[in-house]
Amino acid sequence: RDAPLWAIVRHGKNYALLDREAGAGLMRRLCRTLPGEKRFGQAAPRLHSALRRRRAAAYLRRRSTYFGSMAGLMVLLSARFGGGFEYLNVGHCNLDDLFLRQIKSAGAAPIRIKLHDMIPLDFPDLVRDDTPALFQSRARSAMVYADQIICNSAHTANRVGHHAAGLGTRPSCLVAHLGVSVPDRVKQGAIREPYFVCLGTIEPRKNHAFLFEVWQLLADQGGPVPKLYVIGARGWRNDGVFRLLDSSPLMGRHITECAALPDKEMFALMSGAAALLCPSHEEGFGLPALEARALGVPVICSPIPAFRELLRGDATMLKTDDPQRWADAVLARASAHSAGTPSPANARRPARVPTWEQHFAKVFGTESVASGQAAQGAFTSVRTV
Repeated sequence: RDAPLWAIVRHGKNYALLDREAGAGLMRRLCRTLPGEKRFGQAAPRLHSALRRRRAAAYLRRRSTYFGSMAGLMVLLSARFGGGFEYLNVGHCNLDDLFLRQIKSAGAAPIRIKLHDMIPLDFPDLVRDDTPALFQSRARSAMVYADQIICNSAHTANRVGHHAAGLGTRPSCLVAHLGVSVPDRVKQGAIREPYFVCLGTIEPRKNHAFLFEVWQLLADQGGPVPKLYVIGARGWRNDGVFRLLDSSPLMGRHITECAALPDKEMFALMSGAAALLCPSHEEGFGLPALEARALGVPVICSPIPAFRELLRGDATMLKTDDPQRWADAVLARASAHSAGTPSPANARRPARVPTWEQHFAKVFGTESVASGQAAQGAFTSVRTV
């Protein structure tokens, strides 16, 4: 949109206000790959992370229109935008009662906040120990102060409504599927035998343990066992899976851990796979599955609500209570892949997936978003980074 854009950035106990150009410059500095870094599946080395933070902080102080306390920021916002401004928050930061109450008093109307899922409240045993209480506080503030909550799926909106009802609130929810972006041209690797890919942080919610069980069954059956590439950083509360990754006889022979892959290599590996495997217990959206379908790669997944909503008839959905059924599906897909014969339910063709143009048209309205601008990312008047 052509409206003036300002970014609010919290740094320690201070807040900064940046204009459009300065905000874009800060984002470039935060996202820039430093020498020796991997951008996918692994956090930046501590030295590089510290260096990036120092550089970003120096730029922030140098280019900000305001840098100081929250109270001072609110006085400035009220004076400069006293006629009212739209506040958009697309992350789970700065979602506390004090900040949202203050920015509302400063003239923010409407306040629009994006909630990506309700997993810490629905499945507290699948996240870090300290996450549920912190997330509950943030979600409550969003539900109380937001004029509209943007949700990445109807499933997320349903869960937001469920938890809001428990608080006695009824926030307005807008469902806007995220855009799916994959390279126009992906060079596939030289792996000739059929293989499968699992993509995502290695955490309990992704259910990697189930895939180990499936691959152990395949190995015990004595026939050919296709390769499984596990792409993603090691997460939390998953010591059993980490031990398997470190010591299982399947590792190196049938399963390969790819802890860090640049996006280009990740898409190349995915594009040549017989299928992407997603046995997740829960998802708010399920981006890897949609990326696979955009590349024409079949998906075998659990029948959870987000996958049913976004993949519909475009994936093979199997419950994760029967490892043998998954093993049979893997062998059938590997055989079809080798023969060049796609399965009827999962044809190797690019599926129709949501685009960023559609997302921003839904969020901002079709008349205010040009497709070229939307493809690059359109933001509203005040955005929190």
